Amino acid sequence: QISNINMLTQIGGIPEGIIQQLGAFCGFRSTVFEVEVVAEIEGQQRTFSSMLHRVSAKDVRILYFQWK
Repeated sequence: QISNINMLTQIGGIPEGIIQQLGAFCGFRSTVFEVEVVAEIEGQQRTFSSMLHRVSAKDVRILYFQWK
């Protein structure tokens, strides 16, 4: 598992200059998350599933929302 661009140096065979250039195009933070929520209202329970895309810290978009 690679968690940052500098870990590519451990693979070998990739020139350091190329690794630095790749850093401008590679991201190592997750932007898509699956969320599962169990809600209970007046004794009835339902499980909901959603896929979210984090565009920025203040912009999270719902890709889908459904109940299971």
